[in-house]
Amino acid sequence: MTDNPTGICYRKCLSPSSSFPAPLFDALSAYFHLTQALHYPPSSIVLLGESAGGHLSLLLSQYLHQLGLPQPGSIALSSPWSDWSPSYPSYAENEPYDCVCMPRLRGAVLSATRYFEREALKSPWFSPSKASPGHWTYLQEEGVGVYLQYGGREAMRDEIAVLGEIMKRDGVRVRVREDVNGVHTSALTNGGARKMFEKDLVEMLSDGNGVEDRA
Repeated sequence: MTDNPTGICYRKCLSPSSSFPAPLFDALSAYFHLTQALHYPPSSIVLLGESAGGHLSLLLSQYLHQLGLPQPGSIALSSPWSDWSPSYPSYAENEPYDCVCMPRLRGAVLSATRYFEREALKSPWFSPSKASPGHWTYLQEEGVGVYLQYGGREAMRDEIAVLGEIMKRDGVRVRVREDVNGVHTSALTNGGARKMFEKDLVEMLSDGNGVEDRA
């Protein structure tokens, strides 16, 4: 794992000038800085993201593939936002427990996609959990390891679980961890979930195994 963490300050999709794909271009610029200006090998880079940052990490990976550029070595995500529809039952089921506010999510989606048709929300660019068979095979082909952690009581539970299954179907080396009683981004707010995230990530980077866990 790299010992030189780099944080990305990217534009939020709150205005006409910062709507999609502005954050993606910011992330791409940071990736170029690491790989071309600082000369880090892409395989040494671990993309870390949570919630919308997790979504942006998945976007960046897809865009790098589309451009024919090398992928990072690993992607590790806490509660990655994976369905902008949103269409999974855990939104209603876990509403009493989670901190995610649906009106704010809808507002964020409308702001981010102001220049796109509603149908675009079903594409893997906006909803990675809606990807068609074979979409993520490039991760397997380039040897990218993926780690996904989510809470069993968070609104985005179902879409993240589905994302993990889709990646497994495509042959990706993916490790999925459900923090059974956790809520959205528990890795940031709960000491146990954070230690779990760190431990699982180190193990994944060390042994290369993709497994599914509940804790």
